[in-house]
Amino acid sequence: MKKIQLFLTIEAILLTMAMIDIMATDFPRFVVLLFLFAIGLRFYLGKDWGNFLLTSTALLLFFIIMANPYVVLSIIFGVVYMILNYFSRIGKRENYQFVHIDQSPKRVKRERMRWFGNQDYFNQSTTYPFDDINIVRVFGNDVIDLTEVALVGTNNVIVVRKSFGTTHVIVPLGVEVDLSASAVYGHLDFLGLVESDLRNESVKFQSHHFLNANKRVKVVISVLFGDIEVIRQ
Repeated sequence: MKKIQLFLTIEAILLTMAMIDIMATDFPRFVVLLFLFAIGLRFYLGKDWGNFLLTSTALLLFFIIMANPYVVLSIIFGVVYMILNYFSRIGKRENYQFVHIDQSPKRVKRERMRWFGNQDYFNQSTTYPFDDINIVRVFGNDVIDLTEVALVGTNNVIVVRKSFGTTHVIVPLGVEVDLSASAVYGHLDFLGLVESDLRNESVKFQSHHFLNANKRVKVVISVLFGDIEVIRQ
């Protein structure tokens, strides 16, 4: 049994014994009944003179309760429990070992951005583990080919933001896609399922089994002027 449960059990026993002892004696029982009568009188009649009777009986009942040996014992037991619990917490705190965690950011990979020109991502001659892609460009055509990438899990993200240029994203079979695209002027082709001209618009599409897929990628493309194409291969 936990300490707090044991403490509450003993306190409940002591207070129950105190109530039985008080009600077993004529004068304390009379004071309790008079106190209850004063409360009822004050509640139903609302007379001001009832305040004196209620205050007097409440004060007398307080002294009777505090003079009861079981009440005194419960107070002493409560004080002792709080003191022991306080020193027990201090002892446990002194045994704690504080571990300082270095929260400084770690630089895993650093690459220079290519603001201009065409660019292909990933080399088809080698298989790479997928890492989130974040592209910022002024203008140029981009081809993001995921067919030779070891794509696993559901938290894969590709973000492309640029002013001018075409963006091609090639995904392999078995990988589902969530696309968020926006353009001032451009054309969208999403997996052959949707073709649409974008005129200062933002759209969002998901492939059919995206929510239940074991492999999926989220693609976010924002372009001022340029076409967006997501194909499966």
